[in-house]
Amino acid sequence: MFSRNFALRDHAHWLLAAAVLLIGLPWLGSEGTYHGDERFYTDAALRMIADGNAWAPEYADGSARLNKPLLVYWLIAVPFELLGPSLFAARLPFLVAGALLVGVTGRLARALFPTDPRAPFLAAAIVASNISLAALAVRSTPDILLALATAITWVGIAELLVGGRPARAAARWLWLGIGFAAAAKGSLSIVLVLFVVSAIAVLGGRGAWRALLLSPWLVAAIALAGVSLVPLWLVDAPLGGPSFVQDQVSTRLSTSPLEVVGMGLGYSASLTRHFLPWILAPIILAFANRTALREAWRGHRRGLVLVLAFTLLMWLVFSAANLHRGRYLTPIYPAFACATAIFVPLALDLRGVRRGVWILTVLVAVAAGLTALVALRVDIAAAIGAGAAAAVATYCAWKVSADQRAPAFAIAFGALVLVAVPALRHAFRSGDYARAAAAERIDAAWGFDALTPSILRVLSGGRVDPRSWPATPSEEDFARASVVIARGPARAALEARGWSLEQYASRHRNPRIGDLLELLGEPDPSAWLAERGEPVYFARRPPAMQPTPPLDR
Repeated sequence: MFSRNFALRDHAHWLLAAAVLLIGLPWLGSEGTYHGDERFYTDAALRMIADGNAWAPEYADGSARLNKPLLVYWLIAVPFELLGPSLFAARLPFLVAGALLVGVTGRLARALFPTDPRAPFLAAAIVASNISLAALAVRSTPDILLALATAITWVGIAELLVGGRPARAAARWLWLGIGFAAAAKGSLSIVLVLFVVSAIAVLGGRGAWRALLLSPWLVAAIALAGVSLVPLWLVDAPLGGPSFVQDQVSTRLSTSPLEVVGMGLGYSASLTRHFLPWILAPIILAFANRTALREAWRGHRRGLVLVLAFTLLMWLVFSAANLHRGRYLTPIYPAFACATAIFVPLALDLRGVRRGVWILTVLVAVAAGLTALVALRVDIAAAIGAGAAAAVATYCAWKVSADQRAPAFAIAFGALVLVAVPALRHAFRSGDYARAAAAERIDAAWGFDALTPSILRVLSGGRVDPRSWPATPSEEDFARASVVIARGPARAALEARGWSLEQYASRHRNPRIGDLLELLGEPDPSAWLAERGEPVYFARRPPAMQPTPPLDR
């Protein structure tokens, strides 16, 4: 396992992709890994099914949501129809996309750097263990789709401009990726097109345009993008299509040079954090082995220039925005991982670097082992999963040859972020979601974040549909509700109105890595977290106070 022969096999990166898919399944449906942005897409998919209208996505309150392409909603609604509404069904297509991204990254590395047989598997392993991509692969949001679409486009770029393949062969990757990017996220596909046009013009591929423009794959790309985007402009709603442009372009621009500088620094920090320790390899070579660094640059100059140019372009685009989200840079990660995979093996020729990577692998094994011990007293399945991750990391630390320590560390860290951490979050997930979703009726949620009602809608299969009350509900809100979930000051306010209260759970935060040692010393880890949480209540209107009939939603 992870031997030189295995890592050099043409299909090794696809086997790794299959492994990512399989190990991502056990806790895919856990509310412990829920991200707030998922609510926009799951709510819209549920309303599509309820209304029988797949062309006009809506928010939970019934207002039009026209600022994202339709594809992502369909990818959630179809599993909802086939498997029934659940977090597992909502996230399954995105986990598949994340696994495909691992395999496509290996394919990209082979096209981008054809003379380095080590790059495909290592690049795929780096992507599989990337903390940002690992999180996005288990969320029902379009970010992982955009990363996959960009990687597919990049295979076409590499085959055309690096490998010298005929334009007809590269066209399927190029156009399919751009069409998929437009259908998944919209406006960023324009950046991809501009980059492709500029790269072909600068690197001498102008003769390929005739074959590219006459390719049937261009027609397929236009059709894919059109079916996901055009209906948004045809919906009979305020703003309609213009709200799409406003959300993705006009409201995203920075308003001052200082804001641009701040955004640029923030995105630089995000890229660095997400690619540690791999990003250190060229820096180490610059000080310790400049000859190897120069030879790598000369041998792979064209591919590296393309990656650096795209990284700079994307960095500039998002630095000009007024909102920092580290995940926005993930479209560059597959190509960046391929470039990083060129330098990492050269840095591993240094004895100190090999030793450092081995120490990191041991620390990963220890962290996964501690996670398993903490989970053991709460959830045996989660403990087994974390224990398996610890076993993989231990094998990578002690049984893998020195020349394979880089992919071995990536596999070990991937096991930690893809298995052990989700297992821990599942074991210590706040139990109030499942208990509330089992209720016969909930009319409103007061004192909760905006994602709580959305989680309850999915967990209950759409049966429970609470409104999210503001901090100060109106008298009409009170008049139309019979059962409310409440916490914090909302509990006292409802009690003062004569509502009966029943505590059904305690809302607590997810455990952090820093909590592991303290949790190990606790006789009841779940109680330890619950004590640091906040009680949540069912509040029921007294029978003598009849509610006003609810409005049609």
